Amino acid sequence: MLSRFSVFFPLVLSLVAFILTILCLFAGQKEGFMEDYAIARVNTSMLGHNILDTSSDSSSDDDDNDGGLLDTLGDKLDDIKDEITDTINDITGEIADQLADALGIHEWYSIHVMDACEGYFKPNATSPGAGLNVTGCTQSPPAKRFDLNKMINKELSVGPLDITLDDLNWPDSIDDAINTLNSALLALFIFYVLGVGFSGLAMLACVAGFFLAGRRSVTIGNLTLAALAATSITVGSIIGTVAAHKGADKINDLGEDIGLSASIGSKFIALTWVSSAFMIAAAVYWTAQICLMRRDKKREWKHRKGSY
Repeated sequence: MLSRFSVFFPLVLSLVAFILTILCLFAGQKEGFMEDYAIARVNTSMLGHNILDTSSDSSSDDDDNDGGLLDTLGDKLDDIKDEITDTINDITGEIADQLADALGIHEWYSIHVMDACEGYFKPNATSPGAGLNVTGCTQSPPAKRFDLNKMINKELSVGPLDITLDDLNWPDSIDDAINTLNSALLALFIFYVLGVGFSGLAMLACVAGFFLAGRRSVTIGNLTLAALAATSITVGSIIGTVAAHKGADKINDLGEDIGLSASIGSKFIALTWVSSAFMIAAAVYWTAQICLMRRDKKREWKHRKGSY
């Protein structure tokens, strides 16, 4: 059996898992608080680019039957037209960065366990490593935490242009991708709450394990609580990871034509799995402790049997 002071190892592991799970649960609870740790983020800075027609059809075929001076003039006109088209495309590239502002909507919307936030990129959406300027966060029931359709339509209604998402060719199937994330949020919330509760109890049980070292019932109790906490956090991590990937992939597939994209919260996923790993390590410690106790008990039994 390990020394009673070794109980501080699972105590620290449980404490870290407890804190990290709380951070996963409350990330984004206030404007700017751990905004980088969103489950997923929807980028709307390019939304509406499909309504800008910057293409220019070439009419050179119409001049195929001309010759001489007219043919030469036609070539010159085509060259000028190509230059104008290139200039328009360059201007459109600059305008595209300001589409969200022109439509009256935010440039990004993020999904957290407890709420949803919105804001703009800084200094702008196309800058490498652009930062996040949070302008607001809203709380709602977990099952309907993120209603992107409603949020954008509401902003469009008070924006400078009299349009709706239908005018932007918004696919109805995008709502299914959003619902996938919303369904996961409710389960994620439940498992994180359970994880926080069980990891907190696991810390208290470690204290009991220090003062009552060697008692099999106490060790089994510690293992049970650690295992429940590890299971809850791990299941939550799996749900969050799968939902983020599936939701983001579906939004990217469906929203490509209208300028809508999504990204998974890699920092959030890393945080939740680290929390899970710490709690699993605590459960492994108590499992090893029980195995050592059984080994010591067998040795003691053999020793007593041999003494008779």
